[in-house]
Amino acid sequence: MDVLFLEVDTESTWAVASLGPAFLASYLRTAGHQASFLRVPLDWDTGRLAGLVGEIQPGLIGLSLTTRQWLRARDLVGQLRRDFQIPVVAGGLHPTFSPESVLATPGFDYVCLGEGESALLDLVNAIESGTGPDQVNISNIWGRGGSRPMLRPPFEPIDNLPFMARDFLDERYGVVHISTQRGCPFKCTYCAARMYNELYAETAEYGRRRSGANVIRELNAIKNHGPLNYVIFLDDTFTINHPWVHEFCQ
Repeated sequence: MDVLFLEVDTESTWAVASLGPAFLASYLRTAGHQASFLRVPLDWDTGRLAGLVGEIQPGLIGLSLTTRQWLRARDLVGQLRRDFQIPVVAGGLHPTFSPESVLATPGFDYVCLGEGESALLDLVNAIESGTGPDQVNISNIWGRGGSRPMLRPPFEPIDNLPFMARDFLDERYGVVHISTQRGCPFKCTYCAARMYNELYAETAEYGRRRSGANVIRELNAIKNHGPLNYVIFLDDTFTINHPWVHEFCQ
């Protein structure tokens, strides 16, 4: 199946792409599926987007959404549903913590709660077998008309995840992004990390960090891929584990 991920721009014509779909795409590809990426700039109308979706003809449309992106994504998906009956799954911060409102919105068939690599692969396989939203029984996946799912434990060991699909990050000018960890132990009220810890409180420890060797392998892959001017580490607390940092710096 070809899964099309939409990156919804809101306040500017370009911003750093969501990391989630880059991980998901890479994971799906290792399982034999296809994944494509489409940024939706501010000046695109729904007709232009619908035309490209019609050319790609995906079997599933995916969006990773913050609350900032929600209103525009809601309108885009609603318009697409008028032209296509392609199933849509939404994940990321907003759908994880407001799943009921997302599923009550026309055009959205599934919500992914929390991490999505294994869950999305299970969903793609279920859709291919003809399973509908109200019939799906997949941990982390809530289908329209179904019941809230159980949460599966966070992916372990995290080093086994394939590196992010770089073609999904829409990186420019030799500036690349990398993530070495998931989760943060602090409970800042303004940050979603606290909410993920609470979400997984009865499941497993959400915070995990890749090994230094695994990160170095990705950096070498990035270096060998093309021009490289700057590496940005998109970690909430890069220096939190001093032994890890000391070893990595060596």
